[in-house]
Amino acid sequence: MHALWFALRPCPACRVRATTRDGVCGRCRERWLDANACLAVARSTGPAPEDLIALGAYRGDLGRLVRAAKYRPDRRLLTLIGTALGYRARAAFADPAPACSVVPVPGDRSRLRRRGVDHALIVAAAVATALGPRAVLRPGLRRVRRTRPQARLSDAERRANLHGAIAWRSGALNGTTVLLVDDVLTTGATARACRAALTAAGAGRVVVAVAAQAR
Repeated sequence: MHALWFALRPCPACRVRATTRDGVCGRCRERWLDANACLAVARSTGPAPEDLIALGAYRGDLGRLVRAAKYRPDRRLLTLIGTALGYRARAAFADPAPACSVVPVPGDRSRLRRRGVDHALIVAAAVATALGPRAVLRPGLRRVRRTRPQARLSDAERRANLHGAIAWRSGALNGTTVLLVDDVLTTGATARACRAALTAAGAGRVVVAVAAQAR
């Protein structure tokens, strides 16, 4: 019965094909989450000039896949997405990938308690594993004051909302390369606030890695 339930469940990305035990159909997994495909695409495009790594745009099949992982929430899908993102980052870095700290974007504590899942932390843990032994998961960013939900704020309101709200709480970074991980990049206000906190703590290069980018 359990196997039949998986077979009858539609894929959250394409909504057409039946899902598998991985939580997504074989075609969509091959397109978006296959390690070899991620490596091939990243090697063909090279590192982004703005130090941004993403699996793709936050629309279509990938957008639905990320939303399913985020709002159900689905730890299995979040881990699959993080693994794919880690392989994409591996190819975007110089070979071999440098020693780096993998840092998840911090969520608001009250919202994390309601959801019961820290999306960015799950994705970041999978990214670190895919990057290999020289990558260390360091969830050291903290929200030091309450902020409003960003979804309905303008760009200027988002920047003001996050100003001084995020700080690093895990020792000096001393020129470390940091891979800052989140599920979706929209206006970039959160990433900029995190980058400022990491730079103030002594980070060297800060690369933003997201499952999907909205802009």
